[in-house]
Amino acid sequence: MPSTAVKILLVEDSPTDADLLRESLRQIDAAHFAITWAERLEDALQLLGRESFDALLLDLSLPDSTGADTFRQARRAAPHLPIVLLTGEDDERIGLEAIRHGIQDYLVKGHADGQQIARAIRYAIERKQMELELARERAFLETAIEVLPLPLAFFDQRGKIIRENHASQVLRRQLGVTEQAKADFLDPQTKTPIPEDRQPALRSLQGEIVTAEEYLLQAPADDYQMPALVSAAPICLDGETLAAVSLIEDITALKEADRAKDEFLAVLSHEMQSPLVSILGWSREALDDGSAEFMAQAMAVVQRNAVRQKRLIDDILDMSRLIHRKIQLKTMPADLWEQACQAVENIRYEAENRNITLVQTPPDTALPIDADPERLQQCIGNLLHNSLKFTPAGGTITVSCRGGEEQGILSVRDTGRGIDPAALPGLFVVFRQVDRDERAGGLGLGLAVSRGIIELHGGRISADSPGLGMGSTFTIALPLACAVSA
Repeated sequence: MPSTAVKILLVEDSPTDADLLRESLRQIDAAHFAITWAERLEDALQLLGRESFDALLLDLSLPDSTGADTFRQARRAAPHLPIVLLTGEDDERIGLEAIRHGIQDYLVKGHADGQQIARAIRYAIERKQMELELARERAFLETAIEVLPLPLAFFDQRGKIIRENHASQVLRRQLGVTEQAKADFLDPQTKTPIPEDRQPALRSLQGEIVTAEEYLLQAPADDYQMPALVSAAPICLDGETLAAVSLIEDITALKEADRAKDEFLAVLSHEMQSPLVSILGWSREALDDGSAEFMAQAMAVVQRNAVRQKRLIDDILDMSRLIHRKIQLKTMPADLWEQACQAVENIRYEAENRNITLVQTPPDTALPIDADPERLQQCIGNLLHNSLKFTPAGGTITVSCRGGEEQGILSVRDTGRGIDPAALPGLFVVFRQVDRDERAGGLGLGLAVSRGIIELHGGRISADSPGLGMGSTFTIALPLACAVSA
């Protein structure tokens, strides 16, 4: 028997009919079939559990099963196996029903010769392979649609949703959209409603492809408006539009980021210009006056403003390096409390000039860490400068360290203006400065830079405040060197 023989399981209770079928196939020289015969459905199901076959020839009238139940049991036992039913003339109606339920073909016994039987088997195998390929492709497509994070919906010719993914269901719940209450499409500039026939889904049903058009989606029950990019396209077959598909992207976060960036650029322009104006003004006055006393005063102002501008530029560059992952830490053994004490000394002169008291509370034990001292000093310094900005004269800044759960914990607590608890989640976000005070200045990048650097060390940074006017506490937690070694 050739290795390419088609393995057939023949389920037929009549030995005579089984022999006739085998003989019909043997008479065809081009066909190579290996036939296994079973008289009962129970025997066939056991064979299907033990062996693999290329096709199943199944009689509908068996001693232990008849009619539609026969092919249903066979399909459950071998869902991927092509099945050709063998029916009597009285069973032809059941054969047609079986085709509608996924059986590949049926033959009326006594009305098919060897060529027709062989052709039915080959066509059944090919059709089953095509069905399986289509089923796999459909499964891939359905999974891709379902896990797509963007809302995707399909519409019929009346504009009614006939299918949607999970993200689309979530969006409809978010907007409060139902069959009776639909979201309005508004022009993002004028905020006026878009006529229904000019909305993306209905336009696509007329054959138009809509690509990333911006709208405001107005919730039907309240004033909530969601900025969105909407795309839509017709689904066509043989030149006929059957349905439409629509994709919606919520761009609320993008709009907020753009707005924050615009605000940041406006602040950047102001903050970069302020020290330059001061430097130019004092330089001009110094050249005009020329006295040693005035020159010394002018140089002090120029130096102070140059340092301020350098700090601004350093923050911008560090934020860029963090975003592009270009900061390389030069770690070495260090002690967290020693690093904190050095950072305190760096701001002591400024604190004294502002009449702010610095309090240091050391830990009970050493807190060895692996860190980049320069970068860690920068982070602690950012927290201390932040406290100096928002703590009035007569206030106190307390720096403390302690150990806990294989971590070294550093805290900077001040008696300054405090932070609205609702604003705490955005405190370390790039391009955002919470409760900015014009007198304090700055770009609001220092805390974002500090978070990025601390996270590069494997640590975390957080902030807490009981509320406005009640002070703030910033905390850095870093893994202890002994914990990392363990």
